[in-house]
Amino acid sequence: MSQYLLSFAKHNLCGKSNAYLALLWCMYKGVQSKGRYSDHIKLHLTSTDATLLSMDYQRMAVRFKRVLDRRPELEATTPSGFRPLAALQVKNFRGFGALGIDDNGTRLEFSKIKNIFYAPNGGGKTSLCEALEFATTGHIKEADRRKTKIKQYIKRGAEKAELQLTTRDRQPVAKSLAWSSCFIDRNRLQEFSLLGSKDTGSAESDVIATLFGLEELQEVISRFVKPESFNLKGLLRPTKTEAMHAIEAATKSLLEQRRVHRENIGRVNAQVCARLGLGLDQQFAVKARAARLQKLSELKTRKVEILRLARPPFILKFNRIEQAVRVGIRLLQRKRDIDATLLRNVLAVNYRAVYEALQVIAVEKHDSCPACLTPLNQVVEDPFKRASRELAKFGMLDRLAASKVRVEERMIQLAITINTTIAAIDENVHLGVPLPSSLNGIRHELSLFNNGTDRAAAAEKVVSRLVDLMAADEAGMRAYASACDRKWKEFVSASAQSTRLSAEVAHLQELADELKGLFDEKREALAVLKELSTQLSGLAHQRTALKTSEMGNARFNQLVEQLQIEYANLYSDLLAYKLSHERSRIVGIEEKAAEYYKAINNHDCDHERIHGLKFEKDNEAYRIKIADSTGQSLDAFSVLSEGHLRALGLSLLLAMAEKNRLPLIVFDDVVNAIDSDHRSNIIDLLFADPYLRGTQMIITTHDRLFWERFCIIADRHPQADQHRSTVLSYTNMGIVMVDYAGGFQEKVYRALSAYDIRQALIYCRIWFESMVIEYCIDNSVSVTAQFTKSAVKKSIYLQISLGRTFGLVEPVIAYDRTYFEVIKQDLVNWSGQNQEHHAFDESSLNFVHSKTSVEVFRIYDAIRLFECQLFPEKKKTSCNALLEEVTQRIAVHEAGIARLDRAPLEVQHAQQLRLAGLKKRQVELNEELKYVERCLAAVGR
Repeated sequence: MSQYLLSFAKHNLCGKSNAYLALLWCMYKGVQSKGRYSDHIKLHLTSTDATLLSMDYQRMAVRFKRVLDRRPELEATTPSGFRPLAALQVKNFRGFGALGIDDNGTRLEFSKIKNIFYAPNGGGKTSLCEALEFATTGHIKEADRRKTKIKQYIKRGAEKAELQLTTRDRQPVAKSLAWSSCFIDRNRLQEFSLLGSKDTGSAESDVIATLFGLEELQEVISRFVKPESFNLKGLLRPTKTEAMHAIEAATKSLLEQRRVHRENIGRVNAQVCARLGLGLDQQFAVKARAARLQKLSELKTRKVEILRLARPPFILKFNRIEQAVRVGIRLLQRKRDIDATLLRNVLAVNYRAVYEALQVIAVEKHDSCPACLTPLNQVVEDPFKRASRELAKFGMLDRLAASKVRVEERMIQLAITINTTIAAIDENVHLGVPLPSSLNGIRHELSLFNNGTDRAAAAEKVVSRLVDLMAADEAGMRAYASACDRKWKEFVSASAQSTRLSAEVAHLQELADELKGLFDEKREALAVLKELSTQLSGLAHQRTALKTSEMGNARFNQLVEQLQIEYANLYSDLLAYKLSHERSRIVGIEEKAAEYYKAINNHDCDHERIHGLKFEKDNEAYRIKIADSTGQSLDAFSVLSEGHLRALGLSLLLAMAEKNRLPLIVFDDVVNAIDSDHRSNIIDLLFADPYLRGTQMIITTHDRLFWERFCIIADRHPQADQHRSTVLSYTNMGIVMVDYAGGFQEKVYRALSAYDIRQALIYCRIWFESMVIEYCIDNSVSVTAQFTKSAVKKSIYLQISLGRTFGLVEPVIAYDRTYFEVIKQDLVNWSGQNQEHHAFDESSLNFVHSKTSVEVFRIYDAIRLFECQLFPEKKKTSCNALLEEVTQRIAVHEAGIARLDRAPLEVQHAQQLRLAGLKKRQVELNEELKYVERCLAAVGR
């Protein structure tokens, strides 16, 4: 947020109405947004009206005022410590870094008068100026231009930025808005010269605000519409009668719907209780009864499934057992009879007789016995009849054998039946009908029957076993038959029960489905009832809010009306605040600004010169009027070029500094905004004007020629000891500073210390030539020249020889030509010959090259004393001032060396060398002062 806006708020928070403070709060919220403040105010009234009405603005104003009071930099009055600067300690700020945690950063010490810093683009000039701006004002305007927070803008890495700025009395700088007038940067001059163009977007009405750093305040005011165009009547709230009627109607409709749904729920409850066999007063048991019904249905379903899986038992009737036993007994008896009869008949058969009889019978006719050949009429018994009788016995055997086979077959069938019955009896064991008698014996015989080859014999044993079992355990067999009968009756009863349970399960499922439908209906009705209750609750809150808002609307409308009035007051206060700052800057500076403008444009033609300027009030801003040679008043932005407007802007800022007697002026690469023709005039102005030449200046530039010329003039200034030249360079560790000699004397010393005789001679040559030219300019010396053909070829029609130029000063030093002759013989080659490598022509500077360091020192001393002849008054003043400073520095170094008895030898040696250099300079100054007195005496005679 703009410091000027904070300063305005600081002085306008007390004694103001809530509406006025609400407008300030809306401005604070919308300062980072685009658009007009009037739109932000309307937006807050529509979107955060409750907040606006509930906020305690007076309390907020007191708290915010307390915060602003702790920021002295917001005061525009000149602080008590408004003095020149001594040193700046900076670390982790923009381009200034640190070598490590223990590194204290960069320390810059400023001279009393002029400090010039040379650096290429990106070398750290702006970082230096912004460090000074932040240390003096607590703010950086460039951060506001870029819409960046200060902490993010100055941050370098993760470490916290550290700044410490002290004045000449070794006190910390007191931050104040007053320091902002000390800063002049090229952006401000460029924006001033481009007012009204599309490049800046700033109107020409911003002339003073843009030039004097009040553009942020101007931008704030520009975001306000005129009070007559600000209308809040459309935001006034109507009464709430219609809204109350609508809420009552909606509430009535919802209550009717709720009644209908409650009746439906009662009906469903009655039906459920009826289905469950409960009374209306037993609804608490519905849930348990429904759960029990479900469990009962599941239980009966499982029982039906079990009953359906039951198998019918094998029914063994006792009469059938008796019948089988009787049949078995008969078959066994029959078999025994057949076997006995068959045995008897077999024994009675005479097989020999049968054989013989068969042989006899085989012959067709037999008259005698085939056995003994006795005539048939003589034998006792006819063999043929006997044979027939024996053969008849064989037929009986065949019949008995056939009867035995039939008996055995029936016994086999009976064994098979017994085998099937035994298998069924074993199945009955699994159905819960065990056989009390042991069947192991009969099972053994059945196994032989099933696996043996003589099934008849095995079947007979099986039947025999059955008969024996019946004889041994008739009661057990009778009991088993009764158990089978009972088991059958149980099976028949289970089937009927399964049918009955299935019907019951179907009924229970039908009842459960019906209850589910009723429960779903009730659940839906309850959900609708809950929604209706929510809506009724919301309407109740709305009714309460409407009743409350009736009073709130009155307060809101009252606030809107007050805002309408206070908006005009706030706009008027802001405008008056801006105009007061502008007026305080421009009052009384017209004459001085015109003087500065003329000095900067000293080389202009007569028709380009101005004879005066003034400020004219134009509604809510000021315009700059200039008077030309005819006395006509013209608008500066209508007649001046862009370059002249920049010079005008610089003149106005310098005039304001002179009026307020600012102890410091910081130029942030200002010469870059001024064309090269005016830069030389600016340097002359800075050293010629009584105020500017005694004011501390911190100048940054990337123009090497401007830097060199500035250093040359500063070195010959009476206050040369109070000037300092520094070169800035940016590295990956931050900005690095190198002290660079601005005067020729120091440059010659440093060149010789590096054994660079050639460079030392160049500096001596430039020093000598610039000294002569300066004398000629200061004294308006006239010179004649002649046209030459060589000059025409070089497009320089008049060429002045070096010898004639240097000869212009010979009459002035006629009383002592010693040093001039040394320079003439040992340094300058008048003819510019390049013979035998004794002279070189380098950039039109002719100097003798074949010299030793001793000879260079001789030339150096000659030039130094020759300067005393040309400028004795200036030299006397500068030498006295410098001698005083050198004497003080010698005393400081001597005291320091006395305390270095325990320091390393190299440190003591370095201090001794510095002390020796200072003492040598002291001797030179005393020598120069004595020679100056001689020169003044000679001139006086």
